[in-house]
Amino acid sequence: MLTERFVKQGMNAEDARYAARRQFGALTQIQEQIRERRSVPLFDELRQDAKLALRQLRKAPRFTAIAVSVLALGAGANTAMFSVIDGVLLRSLPYPQAEQLVWVGEVLKGNTADEVTLTPNFLDWRRQNHVFTAMAAFNYRPRTLMEGEAIQLRTVKASAALLPILKVQPLIGRSFLTSEDQKGHDQVAILSYGLWQQSFGGAKEIVGRTITLDDGTYDVVGILPPDFHFPGQQPIDLMTPLGKNEELELTRGDGTTTIVRDVVARLKPGVTLEQARAEMEIIESRLAPPAFFKGGQMTVRVLSLHDRFVGNIRPALLAILWAVGFLLLMACANVANLLLSRAVSRQREFAIRAALGASRRRIAQQLLVESLVLAALSCVSGVLLAFWMRSLLAVPETIPGFTTLPLDFRVLGFAVAIACASAVAFGLGPSLAGASAAISPALVSDGRSLSLGGHRRFWLNLLASAQMAIAIVLLTGGGLMLQSFWKLRYHDLGFVTDRLLTARLNLSGVRYANPAKQIAFLDALLDDIRSLPGVEGIAAGNLPPGDGHATNGFGIEGRALAPQGRRPVARQYSVSPEYFRLLGIPLLQGRGIVDSDNADALPVALISQTFARINFAGENPIGKRIRSERNDPWRTIAGVVGDVKTAGMASAPEPVIYFPYRQTGAMGGDAGILIRTAFDPASIGPELRKRISQIDRQQPVVDIQTMDHRLTESVAKPRLAAVFLGSFAALGLLLAAVGIYGVMSFLVRWRFREIGIRLAVGARPRDVTRMILTHSLKLILAGVAAGVCCALYLGRLIQKLLYGVSSTDPLTFGLAIGFLVLIGLAASYLPARQASQIDPMATLRSE
Repeated sequence: MLTERFVKQGMNAEDARYAARRQFGALTQIQEQIRERRSVPLFDELRQDAKLALRQLRKAPRFTAIAVSVLALGAGANTAMFSVIDGVLLRSLPYPQAEQLVWVGEVLKGNTADEVTLTPNFLDWRRQNHVFTAMAAFNYRPRTLMEGEAIQLRTVKASAALLPILKVQPLIGRSFLTSEDQKGHDQVAILSYGLWQQSFGGAKEIVGRTITLDDGTYDVVGILPPDFHFPGQQPIDLMTPLGKNEELELTRGDGTTTIVRDVVARLKPGVTLEQARAEMEIIESRLAPPAFFKGGQMTVRVLSLHDRFVGNIRPALLAILWAVGFLLLMACANVANLLLSRAVSRQREFAIRAALGASRRRIAQQLLVESLVLAALSCVSGVLLAFWMRSLLAVPETIPGFTTLPLDFRVLGFAVAIACASAVAFGLGPSLAGASAAISPALVSDGRSLSLGGHRRFWLNLLASAQMAIAIVLLTGGGLMLQSFWKLRYHDLGFVTDRLLTARLNLSGVRYANPAKQIAFLDALLDDIRSLPGVEGIAAGNLPPGDGHATNGFGIEGRALAPQGRRPVARQYSVSPEYFRLLGIPLLQGRGIVDSDNADALPVALISQTFARINFAGENPIGKRIRSERNDPWRTIAGVVGDVKTAGMASAPEPVIYFPYRQTGAMGGDAGILIRTAFDPASIGPELRKRISQIDRQQPVVDIQTMDHRLTESVAKPRLAAVFLGSFAALGLLLAAVGIYGVMSFLVRWRFREIGIRLAVGARPRDVTRMILTHSLKLILAGVAAGVCCALYLGRLIQKLLYGVSSTDPLTFGLAIGFLVLIGLAASYLPARQASQIDPMATLRSE
């Protein structure tokens, strides 16, 4: 139409056509405008930017591989740890309305016992409270199943209300009746699904039949569901009723018993945990102590059942989460360095785009989309890495229902969120830097002589120092945890661990009620095993390091017996004569236990160094007499031996009294066996089991393991934290070295002209090397200073996880700082050496 109009005005056809096109404008631009009106402009731009980003990343495979690998490492570690946090801290326990379940227990003041709940107090709680729908108690008890081959079981004596409180119905049969909680009516049992399948072949006829345990016969009344998780610290094989004489217990006389630690209750609808805690404290204040407990003080604790299980491991998990968060920050800083370097090297490209009409917003958007594409690729790789890392993570077995690490939509959603946040964190700065490139200098440059702007150099230096600061935090945290674990596992144990095999025997029950039978069994076993080839020694006694705390009182001749709640307590063990020699426990004073210390000899005992220090300060204990509560005769102290950790690896040695087993039997029925061999101790395990079966075919053997394995298991949680924090510290150190190397290489590259001129006017290569290393050292020291301040502040978060070392340990900080400075300078030496070898004439000719 315009052409025709111009022709009518007197132009020829060709001039009219060119005039019309000039007035009409660029056809391509009009087409794009129409296309934008017909579609969503932003989505179209993002689609185009994504396609361009993939082409750009495909053209730089080395850069893409490094960036994706670094980000995948950080994202994968965070995703794996989130799966643990999600499974342990965020998910509820596997019971209906689990948020209403609480744990209630008593703590004895003036004693070293952790939690000991008196049975009459539990009965009064159950009767007087107005905040719980019901309360139930349970005690763990190891017992032996006498059905064919003897099998050691983990069993509990539990209130009839326990399963209703958990809202669990047996798969087959019924729950306990309230009347069966009474002593004399408690000879019934409920089997776990696993025991039912393994020992009875899943036969439904077992319900209604009688089984034999070591303390009598029981009628099976039910089978637990396969997905049932017992609300205690370990799974169980069988349940029997609590079996208390409630009428006698409520008199609070000398026959008062205890529920070791566990009472479970369900809150009434609308009742809060704080209200329940307040009412229980009021009830506890009104309860009179038992007759034998005058002067003792008990306090009540009320926790949510979830907090009861996760409280001990929450600090370790949060510390590891902080560590992987720092690792992700280092990964982001590394990739930001790469992207910033890449953005500077592409200044000419961005200047051409800007000259052709691209706005700064579009250039920044394009670079940010490249970062998002990188994040998406790293997200996929990180999820695969997290899936692989799940097999390396130890699953806490003490949390009901937590048997596998979840990897569901919650975890995948977290991985996507981490990827998006990382893209913004490492991509925003380089995107703005690329978009703000000056057009004219870039267009007239050949791409090699661009000067690095001051603000870009500032950001590069800042990122490098930030990585150093984070590396210091990770190094000090990992170093403190590793040092703590080393002291916990190997330092001041009090005994020798090499080539030792251990086993536990349960000599309780009807068959071994008489101590003489226990002594006869142990005599026969020790004599039999001692004759095996390669056995250098065998002993019976306590298996260190133990757990819990001392609760057994004692009396000293000539001293008034303190009230029960204030009575001194000590560990009390029965041991064989070779026990101290086998474990390498030194005899400090007097004599040891000998073979002649039997039932016909003078009753004697040995005491530990801590026992002597606490109870006989400034006195000679040899010849003094002591008496235990469960072993009434007065016993003469014959010797003093060295301390041994008996309350766990993290606890200081407690006072201990050792009795000759030939005078007492296996006290409590729990006998430990220790064997030292001339070869691998694990190889003798099958023979030990065989010899025990020959002596008593109904005697099961449990926990046959080497002493080293036993000790490693006892520190599983601190070992997990130490390994993770140490691994993250090593990865952080690697990322910091890569980061400082990348920054210095980039700075050297963009200072080629300056360095060439310096060399041309007389600078020596070592002067250039010194200049680069000095600049690198400034970055390292700035990061170290900031990192030390952060580490001192954050060290308070892991103080509770440390053993034998302070969170401000100067040795750990000094080693971490020195090591990081050396690694940083080593990473900077290669760029410095490269700079010193620049040919000044070639540089000047290229300019």
